[in-house]
Amino acid sequence: MINNEYSFDGIMDRMLSNIDDSFDKRETSLIYQSTAMIVPELLSLNSEIDMMNEEIFPDTCSYNNLVSFCRDRKIYPKEATQGYVIGEFNRDIEIGARFNCDTRNFRVIESLDEEKEETEQKEIYKYHLIAEETGHIEIIGDMTPIEDIGGLKFARIVEIVKDGREQETLEDLRFRYIESLNYQAFGGNRADYRDKILEFDNIGGVRTFRRTVDGENVEIVVLDNTFKKADDDMVLAIQEAIDPTQDGEGVGLAPIGHKVKVYPVGKETVNISTKLDIKDGVDLLEDVKESIEEYLQELRMEWGDNEESLVVRISKIENKLLSLNGIIDVSSTTINGLERNYTVNKRSIPILGDVKYDNYK
Repeated sequence: MINNEYSFDGIMDRMLSNIDDSFDKRETSLIYQSTAMIVPELLSLNSEIDMMNEEIFPDTCSYNNLVSFCRDRKIYPKEATQGYVIGEFNRDIEIGARFNCDTRNFRVIESLDEEKEETEQKEIYKYHLIAEETGHIEIIGDMTPIEDIGGLKFARIVEIVKDGREQETLEDLRFRYIESLNYQAFGGNRADYRDKILEFDNIGGVRTFRRTVDGENVEIVVLDNTFKKADDDMVLAIQEAIDPTQDGEGVGLAPIGHKVKVYPVGKETVNISTKLDIKDGVDLLEDVKESIEEYLQELRMEWGDNEESLVVRISKIENKLLSLNGIIDVSSTTINGLERNYTVNKRSIPILGDVKYDNYK
């Protein structure tokens, strides 16, 4: 780190102090001028040393060096991926046709002829589409064609088959590396299962539960990268990789002797009722729902970081609501009809249910 001691003036003073005062050391002197020509190189060298000190430690190094550190522990950066969706159309569409939904473009890659449905008035044609950009697909719904398509009355995305993901950030990769040091993965312990499963695409969290006295399976619970319940295809893919035979023979990634069963995370509905003092009595129901959903999403994002039950806290909900414009006061908040915090089962996440509020009289 460059400080006063290693500034231009600091280095000059130290170097000149080693020369006898009987010599002329004024700024116009030959000694001063020749010394001053060396100092910029010393400053540059000091800066290089500082950079080297940062690069030799994984908690401060840059991305490329962190990748090298991670490679020694068999940890690899998660690359950005494209998402796949199913689209519905009122007519047949050419393979390669492009559509736009919100800020993302999609391209038709495959017809799902066997899924063509007939209704009383029209046929619905289904196709697989791929997102042209990498990253999480946030919005689905109506699409518009990038080039005109005659006879097209509607085009819409109805399902995300496989969500995309962003390139793993430097700090996320660093976190995984440091976690690998804190929790040594070995022979089917929690850290081992966690590391293996988080390598799968679109996994947002995992919890491992040991075999119970009267049970025979190590149970693994997962949620997707939107921090919601993982779909059946994702659960099946993990099951096939970890323990396809479920007989303890070690055919998959699970060690010999482990019978493993993979489950999607459960869902527990959280109904919220509260009493609000709202300025001018305006309707803020949608804002209230969005604010509470934001809090529950924060909780769901924490689910995979530890093994403790999530707790939906009334104080957190009320603090969120008080941050909304127009809300003066909050009181009498209940969760599922009770004025107390709600503890979610360790295998489940909270999902927002009904939300209602009464105005202060």
